Amino acid sequence: MRFRSSSSRSAGWMVALFLTAILISAVGSAMAQDVKKVDPWADYRFLLGEWVADNPGDQGKGECSFSLDLQDKIMVRKNHADAPASKDRPATVHDDLMIMSRSGDAVKAEYYDSEDHLINYTVTISSNKDTLIFVSEVSPQAPRFRLAYVKAGDSKLAGSFEFAPPGKPEAFSPYLKWTMSRK
Repeated sequence: MRFRSSSSRSAGWMVALFLTAILISAVGSAMAQDVKKVDPWADYRFLLGEWVADNPGDQGKGECSFSLDLQDKIMVRKNHADAPASKDRPATVHDDLMIMSRSGDAVKAEYYDSEDHLINYTVTISSNKDTLIFVSEVSPQAPRFRLAYVKAGDSKLAGSFEFAPPGKPEAFSPYLKWTMSRK
């Protein structure tokens, strides 16, 4: 009859524990890699790149870019527009910056421009994933704004900017409409 010594039983348990730890580590690592593969900006990627306004004509010219930053934690839009002088106003230059961030499924955006405006938006995407809508907060003393980008093919975007007067937060009226092409 053979008996195992306690030291060989300990060694067996140590090997079993070591192999279990490796297995758990491998499974955990595989699960972490699956989590990393989820792209929080997947539905917004059609915006990425540089864009130029189509046929600006009398309205001037403009261009913008969308990019991911801070290790893909935020999406940044930079915009530049030149409007020529008209009989009613002098020539103007407009620059703005918008930063989109996520908190779970919610997307918020902060807009800043060269005219000292700050607009806080809530961002939604249409069910068919081709339209992004930015709507500002309701304030009884301030206008409300709605900005939309619509995917119009692989290299085209349509845009619109609307406002609602103070006290009438759902009475949006068109202010600007445009189309852009990818550079």
